[in-house]
Amino acid sequence: MEDSVVTMVELDTQQIKYIIDLMWSTDPTLANSIAVRHNVDDIHLEKHLTKELGRALDELDAPASGYRGLRLDQIQE
Repeated sequence: MEDSVVTMVELDTQQIKYIIDLMWSTDPTLANSIAVRHNVDDIHLEKHLTKELGRALDELDAPASGYRGLRLDQIQE
C-alpha cells in the first residue's frame, strides 16, 4: 500500500462541482475500480466535497454580520 499525506488544495466552487459531476457521471463499476486502485472511499469523498461546496456557497450568502445559521448536514454531524 502506498503512503499518503493530507494536503490543502485550493479549488473554487465550479471546480468542486465539476469533480462531483464527474464522479456522478462515471460508470459506477469503473468509478469503484478506480477508487479501489487508489485506496479511496469514493462515497466518503463525494460527501466531503459536497459538504465543503455547501460551506463555500454559504460564504457567498452570508450577511454582513457573518452569521450563517446551520444546514442539515451540520446539525447531523
